Amino acid sequence: MVEMIPTKGSSERWKDPVLLDISNEKGLYAIDGIPPGEYYVGINIRSTATKEHPYPPSYYPNTGYVSSAIPVTFSIGASVRSYDLTAPAMLRIVRVHGRITDVSGLLRRIIPTFASRIRGCMGKSKVTL
Repeated sequence: MVEMIPTKGSSERWKDPVLLDISNEKGLYAIDGIPPGEYYVGINIRSTATKEHPYPPSYYPNTGYVSSAIPVTFSIGASVRSYDLTAPAMLRIVRVHGRITDVSGLLRRIIPTFASRIRGCMGKSKVTL
C-alpha cells in the first residue's frame, strides 16, 4: 500500500490525512488530487502490515526511518511526478487468538456493531456483558 502523509502533522495522528493507493499487478500506483504541501511517500508508512500488504514501513527513497526520508513538495498547478519505491522484505504475518472473559472469568462474546479506526485498520466490535 503506497501512502502519502504530511510532514507537519498534528499532535493527534488520526486527524492527519492519508493519501493512498494500492499498486496493481505490475507494481504501478497513482495518487490523484494531492493538496499543496510537503509529504512523506512510502509503503505502509501509516498503515499496519496485513496479510494482503505484509511490508514494514518504507519511506522514499527506500529507507525504513522517517529521519532518513526525503520529503516531496507539491504546489498549486504542480505537474505529474514519479516516485519509484522498492518494497522491503515481506514480514512474516502471524495469527493471534485467545478468549475474552470478564473479571470473574466468565466468557464474553464480541458482537460487531460500530466501526473504529486504529492505526490504519478498520474494525467493528462491541463487548456484550
